[in-house]
Amino acid sequence: MRDILLGCSGSIGIVKLPALALELHERGYTITIVLTEAAEFFFDKDHAGSVRVYDAEGFGKLMQLVEEDTIKVVRAKDEWNDLLQKPLSPSSQPTTPPLTTPPPATQFSCPVLHITLRSTHRLLLLCPLSANTLAKVVTGLATDTLSCLVRAWQVAGPTAKPALLAPAMNTEMWTHPLTERQLTTIKSFWSNPNAPCKVIAPVSKMLACGTRGMGALAHIESIVDNVEEVLPTPWASTKPSTKPSTKPSTKPSIKPSTKPSKTPRQSMAAALLKVARERFDSAKDGVTGSASGAVLAAPISPSSDAIIERVLQLKELTKLELGSGDVAFDLGAGDGRWLTSIATR
Repeated sequence: MRDILLGCSGSIGIVKLPALALELHERGYTITIVLTEAAEFFFDKDHAGSVRVYDAEGFGKLMQLVEEDTIKVVRAKDEWNDLLQKPLSPSSQPTTPPLTTPPPATQFSCPVLHITLRSTHRLLLLCPLSANTLAKVVTGLATDTLSCLVRAWQVAGPTAKPALLAPAMNTEMWTHPLTERQLTTIKSFWSNPNAPCKVIAPVSKMLACGTRGMGALAHIESIVDNVEEVLPTPWASTKPSTKPSTKPSTKPSIKPSTKPSKTPRQSMAAALLKVARERFDSAKDGVTGSASGAVLAAPISPSSDAIIERVLQLKELTKLELGSGDVAFDLGAGDGRWLTSIATR
């Protein structure tokens, strides 16, 4: 049994996929990524909006885990490719548990990938959830592997499994009356309180389309927190072994908490990030030079003066007012250029 079915649809928010998948992997979760056809366009193509180009380092690490078969990737047409490659083959039927005896000659049998995925995963995480896929899910359309498994997902009774929805779309799409209505409808399908369906609301920022507003994919930390809430970190429920170990353990010690203990440095970083996020969210229209409490989270690697200048222009931080309450957090992993560039303004 694997942990998370990470369903990705065709939203530009998919550029955060490597960061999310790698963080979940670090927490000990097993992950299967399921892509729609539109998500594939953003995943590994060579254009400016692709995951491969946007986060080359993260994409490389993710694909290394895919090659090792640690993280699995299922594409839109794999449902049908399985039928082409293994037609009417009882021995290759991907059921759980596997068939122990061949079916009678008169019994039709073929692979059903979306049922296998449904049966072998504990949590459905739709992230990013585009407006198009949202509409498909709420009406029950099943035209590709992802929509088929969502339609087959257990939503009621003792066998119900939880789901998390992380929408990401343009502001006008997000604020359209249909969006709230559709999300409310989807959540109503889940009737078991022990297996809820929750929506991880998007955030407000400068969107890829060039407008500022609500609709950007939620912060990775927020998504991971929601995952741990409905599906506690695997090592939290691990029972200590009664056998003496022959080598030092690389896993964190078992504690009642569902999260591993943090070092003082990690705790300080978490506290700073929490404060930064709270102050950022309080600036309703994003980061501006006059909004009290606005925050700029600086990149964590040295950058050229040209890049710094361009980012400050995009964030409207070319003119910071002394004493306005604006705060810039320097993550301390670069050479100080961001902090000094901001300070000179």
